Amino acid sequence: MGAEQGDSLLACHLVLKMQENIGLKCANDKTDARFIARQLVSGTLPEGYIYPPETRGVRDMMRRRMRLVHARTGEWLSLEGLIARHTGRDMNVADLKACDLGEVLVGQPHALIMAQASFRHIEFIEKEIKVLEKAVLEELPDRDVYKRLMTAPGIGPVLARTILLETGPVTRFKEAGNYASYCRAVKSEHTTNGKKKGECNGKSGNMYLAWAYVEASNLAVRHSLELRVWFQRKLARSGKRVIAVKALANKLAKACYFMMRDGKDFDVKRLLG
Repeated sequence: MGAEQGDSLLACHLVLKMQENIGLKCANDKTDARFIARQLVSGTLPEGYIYPPETRGVRDMMRRRMRLVHARTGEWLSLEGLIARHTGRDMNVADLKACDLGEVLVGQPHALIMAQASFRHIEFIEKEIKVLEKAVLEELPDRDVYKRLMTAPGIGPVLARTILLETGPVTRFKEAGNYASYCRAVKSEHTTNGKKKGECNGKSGNMYLAWAYVEASNLAVRHSLELRVWFQRKLARSGKRVIAVKALANKLAKACYFMMRDGKDFDVKRLLG
């Protein structure tokens, strides 16, 4: 997504948050401009954040990298399905990397040609991903703030830079809950006296931060015993993995908010209580 497209999406998001100019049967540009001016004077007009151009290009490189990673994953899944359809074998990525396609697809020349094409496509995408990663690392070398984020389980160099680039100045968020909402880590519900009264736009917020914290949650479950135990309890209560992953993403988003704001390392005891 380019800078112009991102700015247009921001403008659309602000339009959705604006109050409606009600009470008029016939509205035009003049009445709408007067209504917006009143909101601006009263301080109720929602304001957006325009990313500084100095680091906007680096942020867009990270977004491009994510698209290429998704394309690579899709190609691997397509290759797994191809092998399963023609041989009946269930092979994962590690198995496919170690195997000889000529032996796996023996006697099936057409399937072999398609599988080899997929491998060439994957190799090309991986080269482009490495080029983008190298460029980002040169623009944003390891600093204290990146190293601090990487103390959290599941967050490595790529996710740390994605989180920082997409977050921008963390001071623009009043509280951790506001930041978690921006990361799409909370429910988009309106409640009154504990009863659900409706839902707002579930796509509001930053899709790249939402992806980053979901990825971090899945990795944190593998590498942290404390978070794995908490995740399993949440999964047992909810019965749905997606709910447990989102709940852990919410906790990690709030933890990273305090880490970036206060300049402190990750503390699993403070996270889980």
